[in-house]
Amino acid sequence: MKSHYKSLMIMLACLAMAIATNGIAEVLDESMERADLSSSEKLWAPGRRVTGTWLIDVVFPPETGVPGFKEIITFHTGGTLSESNTTLHANSANPFFNFNGSDGHGTWRYKRNRRVSFKLVKLVFDGVTNEHIGYLRVTSTVSIDNGMLIQDAADSLTELILGPDIETGIVQPFGGADAVGRRIGVAR
Repeated sequence: MKSHYKSLMIMLACLAMAIATNGIAEVLDESMERADLSSSEKLWAPGRRVTGTWLIDVVFPPETGVPGFKEIITFHTGGTLSESNTTLHANSANPFFNFNGSDGHGTWRYKRNRRVSFKLVKLVFDGVTNEHIGYLRVTSTVSIDNGMLIQDAADSLTELILGPDIETGIVQPFGGADAVGRRIGVAR
């Protein structure tokens, strides 16, 4: 209760300051970084909230040779996320990818300027022996606007990390990808 009260007081002080300086959007964005997630979630209009499940089309630049794919990401209240996609999954070994992967798990947080950053990790397995060979790590910042999730390749990085330890493995970057997604809505 004390933490909630403190977060509320910080937001009210920031709001008063914003009104006084006519900079309300910048101050609200800054206060959301300091407030707890449940409080910051309330500040965002419904079309700009990230929590929920998104169906996303991901496209890497042609020069990478990485094929485009569909992805489902769920941003959970509290800052965790889960992910699955049509390219790297439990049965994905093929001529392009000779390995399989787990579902992805990670964390997210609100940033300034109506943006959200996240990081997710997948376990990667050899496509023949099924041995754990490393990790796939995705780091990204996306915009949420009018019910759309938008990612620019310059704001994302996908890396294959070979070895048993994610911190000391051999990193092979794939680079960034563009992505556009829509929230999966409730059936009517």
